[in-house]
Formats: sequence, structure tokens, C-alpha cells
Amino acid sequence: MEPPATILLIDDDPYLGDTLVDALGYHGYTVHLARTAHEGLALARAHPVQVALVDLKLPDLSGLQVLSRLKAEMPETDVVMITGYASIESAIAALNEGAFAYVQKPFQVPEILAILKKVFERRRLAREFQTVDGLLKERVAELELLLRTTQTVCAGLDLDRILHSLAGLLVERLGVALCTITLREEASGHLVVRAVCPVRPGLAQVAPGDRWELAAFPGLAMLLRGGTSGVCRRGDPPDPFSAGESAFLLPPGIASTLLVPIAANGRALGVVVLQEARDWERSPFGAEKIRLCEGMARQAALAVEQALLFEAYQAMHETTLAALVSALDARERETTAHSWRVRDYTLHLARVIGVPAAEWGDIGKGALLHDIGKIGVPDAILLKPGPLTSEEWIEMRKHPEIGYRILEGIAGLERAREIVYAHQERFDGRGYPRGLVGEAIPHGARIFAVVDAFDAITSDRPYRRAQPFSVARQEIERGSGTQFDPQVAEAFLSIPFEEWERIRSASPHRLPVKPWRP
Repeated sequence: MEPPATILLIDDDPYLGDTLVDALGYHGYTVHLARTAHEGLALARAHPVQVALVDLKLPDLSGLQVLSRLKAEMPETDVVMITGYASIESAIAALNEGAFAYVQKPFQVPEILAILKKVFERRRLAREFQTVDGLLKERVAELELLLRTTQTVCAGLDLDRILHSLAGLLVERLGVALCTITLREEASGHLVVRAVCPVRPGLAQVAPGDRWELAAFPGLAMLLRGGTSGVCRRGDPPDPFSAGESAFLLPPGIASTLLVPIAANGRALGVVVLQEARDWERSPFGAEKIRLCEGMARQAALAVEQALLFEAYQAMHETTLAALVSALDARERETTAHSWRVRDYTLHLARVIGVPAAEWGDIGKGALLHDIGKIGVPDAILLKPGPLTSEEWIEMRKHPEIGYRILEGIAGLERAREIVYAHQERFDGRGYPRGLVGEAIPHGARIFAVVDAFDAITSDRPYRRAQPFSVARQEIERGSGTQFDPQVAEAFLSIPFEEWERIRSASPHRLPVKPWRP
């Protein structure tokens, strides 16, 4: 809202000056009168005015010079030029300098009043425009923030990465000191910290993995049950928070804390905790900021639900894989321990080689299921304790293709089944079933081939005892470039014996085995 209308009149004509002061004062205006340019500029600096009426001819400076200085020092002041020596040139010069209007003497008071009415009407419209423009900019900023939030939650299925990105977005765009995002653990009902983003190091007093027992947070538990936001401020009554909660939510350096539940379909999933420092530059948690944070919390709920669904799908997928391996175990007990071990070996070698993390899942599944095709091999061949005949080898060598066909109907195993299909190929092209050569063999299958041979050599078999690690090294070194990819073999040979022993011992699915001999 603009202050009461105040006008500065700079004119050296005593009669005109006194007349205008009385006339404008009668109509509610406050008028400061100056007889010289310097006096008028001093008054303008001491008493902010909305409008200045300036005579073009003054004893010390020209009216155009006064106009120029007023616009330079007080650009919000509107200036109306007055002159008894009007010319087209002077009018154009005044308007070019930013004058609102140009009035020629002699004039009537109603003429000045009409001009002032236009000035103040324009000022009112300008203020309204600024208000609307500010609101529009705020809404655009909110929409941009919600768009970025949507893009963040749709960017992938890694929930911790999504929540960390959201926490950073809240700190950046809402100007808060610290954001912590917690999710509710189904089994215990506790809140588990999943993301923490401070505006500067050392500000956070919690860390991912911390657990909050809701029994110790009655006020927070109440907010979660009701699905409502709450603010805990230093110096305010603690209600609904307990004294212990207030102390926890307002550690040293924090002036206020906003808690916004993350909920979906009436179910509490977690809470977003925003904290503001005592820094005077930071704005309080007002209604607009709370509303915006609640909108982002709804987006976060979508991300949580999406990730939970994906986790459920993954769990079902893993159960399917375990069932497939168990089906093979029912026929060949040693296979289970072997399958899980070679999976762990393959993943370790893949990391050493530098395979991108995005490919580890497919490689691990392919290694785990490499022998699944043996389900289609007759027991008389699969479980035969002695050497196989040539006819039996023909049947045995069908298992990679059988495994490939088994996995064709399972979504998510498209790349893994390529490893299953190629796990018996040789680098020199003398493998089976397709006789692939060199890099035509999938990279995961080339990695697997080395560790499969390694595990076979160092494990007991019905027809022989386990061999020492040194024998396995010699066999792999001997087969480099023929049976094995030389680069993969070289990477394997660079890993010390103790590292493989550690992986084997850590396998949760291993059968009891004798300690290795180096």
C-alpha cells in the first residue's frame, strides 16, 4: 500500500507556489514547497515524495537538470514539468528524460488535479502489477520445483538416490539449513533415516541408518496418524511435541523445524524434516513454504510406493531364481553350492576388470543360473559317477540351449540367459553349442568361464578330489588365449589366493568344504 500522497513543488513564483499549496492541500495532498532547485532536491532527499511538480526555469538549475537528478536518485518519483515558455523541443526533452507530463502556464487547478489523478492511478496499477507479477513468479517457481521433483522421482528406482536428490532439492529451493527424510520400517514401525542434506558440513546431527522409535516421539506420531504437518519453534509452547522431542528437533543452531508426513492411500510412509538455522537471512516456515513442501512430500510418496513395488517385484524375482536353482539342487546337490560360489566369484572378477555396476545384476544372474539347463538332462547322464560316452556327451552338451529356452519365458533375464547360452563357449571357437570365437562370446560369459573352471578344479567331484589353488592358477594360465579370454585370465591371476578364499568363506550358500591348499 502506498503512503499518503505527498507532492514536492519546485517553483520560484511566490503567487503560483502559495496558490498550489493551498489548493492541493484542500484536496488532501501534502505539499512541500521549494523556491530553488537545490532546496527542492534537499527536500526530496529528506521527505520521500510520490510526485514532483518542477518549473522548467529556476534561478540555480534548469528544470531538466532537476528532472535528471530526481530520476537518478529517486526513480520511483513521478515528475510533472511546469513552464511558462513552452516549446515543442522542451516538451520532447522533458518526456525523453522521463517526465510523466508537461504543463504550460497559465493553467487552472483542475488541470493539475486531473494530471495528479492520472499519476496516482498509474502508480496504483503498477503496484497491482508488481503484486500479480510476484505471485506469478512464485507460482512458476513452485511449478518448476514440482516438475523437478517429478523428474527426480521418475528418474529411476534407486530409492536412496531419489530421496537424497529430493533432500538436496528442498535445501536448494526452499532455502532451509537442513533436510532429513525418514521412512517407516514396516516390521518395527520405527522411522529410519534414509537421506540427510545439510546446507553446510557439520550441521547435521543425524545420519542415514539412524532409527527413531516413535514411542519417544508422541507429537511426531500424532502428526503421522493425522497426516498433518507441524512446526516446532524455539521459544514457542512445545505442544504437540514433548520436551524431549523439542530438544531433539531443535538442537543447537536450529531455530525451527518443519515436519511433513509422507503418506499414500491413508498409510504413513515416513516424514520429511526441514530445519532452519538462526541465520537472520533465512525466512520462517510460513504457509506458502509448508504448502510447497507438502506438495513435494506427495511426490516423494509416489517415489516410495514405486520403489516398494519394485522391491517386491525384485524379491519375487529372486524367489523365482532361487526356486530354479533349488529345482536343480533336487537332482544334483553339489550344484547349489557351486552355483552360488561362482556367482560371487564372477561378480568379484567383473568388478576387478571394471565392468560397469549397471551390468553386475545380469552377470550375477547368468552365473547363478548357468547350469539350469541340466534340468533337461537325464539322471543317468547327469549323475553318472564315471566318464560319459560320446552319445552321453551329445546329450550333456545340450544343457546350455535347454537353459536358454527355460529362461526365455522369464522377464528380466534377457541378458542373463545369453550368459547361460554361452557359458561353455571357448575363446578359440572350440566350445559349444555355437562355436563362438573371441569377443563374439558375451563378456559376462567370458568372465564366468574362468571362475567356473577355477571352482571346478578346487572343489571335490565324484571322480576326483579338490586340487590346490596353485593347480587352478596353472590351468588358467595354460588356457589363456585358447579356452579363456587372455585379458580376463590376466585379471584373475592378479588376484591373490587369500581374496578368493575370503569370498568362498563368506558365501552364505556354500556347502561344507575342506580348506583350500595354496
